[in-house]
Amino acid sequence: MSLLAASLLLLAQPAANIGLEPELRLLSHEEMSAALKDCGLKEVKVSYVAEYQSDVVEIDDLKVSEEQLRCSFWAVDHTPYIVFWSQDIEPRYYEIAQEFLLPRAQARARAYFTERGDLDSLPVRASDETDLGFAKRIESFCGPKAVGFFTDEYGGLVGSPDWILGGDFISQAETLNCLMQAAYLTGLDVGFIGNEKYAEETKEAKETRE
Repeated sequence: MSLLAASLLLLAQPAANIGLEPELRLLSHEEMSAALKDCGLKEVKVSYVAEYQSDVVEIDDLKVSEEQLRCSFWAVDHTPYIVFWSQDIEPRYYEIAQEFLLPRAQARARAYFTERGDLDSLPVRASDETDLGFAKRIESFCGPKAVGFFTDEYGGLVGSPDWILGGDFISQAETLNCLMQAAYLTGLDVGFIGNEKYAEETKEAKETRE
């Protein structure tokens, strides 16, 4: 699972009990596979993955057009499926997905914090505050488990791969949800680095220390 997918899939999931999402389309594995192959994709695997407690789609096509990416987004949209692409394709897919997910995510975030009763307590950014400084206040707002999520160690502000990969994804879900909902609602721009880049930079840092 890539760091990008692990963080963004939460924003694609329906918000429970807040009346913002249409009813889920409950497609069988065969129906999901057929829908994606109708988009012109060939390397499609659909299965249940216990680690994520969810049905998962893995797409290994290496050459995918923008039209196919848009088609695949609509095929998966409003289903319980989590979709994973190859390292090269995944950023393009999520760039397209964000066009549709961003307005939903902002509405969902407002409803999420309203339901929690702490919308008015959400941090407000000061005009002279740095990204990291504001991000650390969002961490405090989301609770002790959120500490260390944001980092600028890799350049711009990103979700820490150590935080994301350092614990059980399911148990971290609510804290990650709070962090990302707050970022979306406050306009904090958060990036994510890929698994391979993280591995390379971790290796380089280790070699430098040695």
